[in-house]
Amino acid sequence: MGSYQSTAHQSRATRWCSRSSPEPDAWRLAHQSSKDHKSWRLLESFIPQKAMATVSATSPKWLAIMEIFAENLPSLMRNGLYWTEANLDPDGGYIAKPRDNKLLLYMNWASHSFTHARVYFLSEQTSASGADGNWVARLIVFAHDVRTLGDFKLDQLSRDTMFQAWGVNPDGHGVYSFSRARPQSNFNTIVVDGPLKGFWPAPVGEEVRDGQEDLKGEGSSVNDDGVDEDWEQPDKEEQNL
Repeated sequence: MGSYQSTAHQSRATRWCSRSSPEPDAWRLAHQSSKDHKSWRLLESFIPQKAMATVSATSPKWLAIMEIFAENLPSLMRNGLYWTEANLDPDGGYIAKPRDNKLLLYMNWASHSFTHARVYFLSEQTSASGADGNWVARLIVFAHDVRTLGDFKLDQLSRDTMFQAWGVNPDGHGVYSFSRARPQSNFNTIVVDGPLKGFWPAPVGEEVRDGQEDLKGEGSSVNDDGVDEDWEQPDKEEQNL
């Protein structure tokens, strides 16, 4: 599956986005690959650090959900998941209405009634480790007003502001779960020992910071067989957000 990298490395002129489908070509290709059960999927959510203790009762000022399609998620666990503003597609972002976005439903944030969203697209430009972990991502930042989106900076996303993470293999089986709300449910079926590097949350089994143990909040769910029952691709309308 070397197609992500070759597409992501296309010149800006060829990574055009049509009016009817604003997603970059690399993202559309990864989406199709996921539909064909050929790629791994990782979802991560972030909220302001000061909102961690009140998220069960009060909606955070902003919520960011990153959806990553990867050729090799285990490699990203073992070698690290890294990105900066250099990974952004400069032509791919836009402001939109959430319109019952499925990621909000999937990650159990729909009840927070966000009214605006800002969309970014990212891709791995180079692999410092040389590992086969090429990926593309869509980052959606949700808020209650446009000004918050305009003021949002990517450096607000970090291990400390990560609230959830959920990873599945190409067949839709859960391989990774992290939740500050329910740390007792955290698991990693691929890397059992040691912390993960880069944009991964705390090591599996590590207790969350003082004051966060009793949080009641959102998380992903699987059935008794470990299969992600909500695993489905967004329809065309939702893709365009």
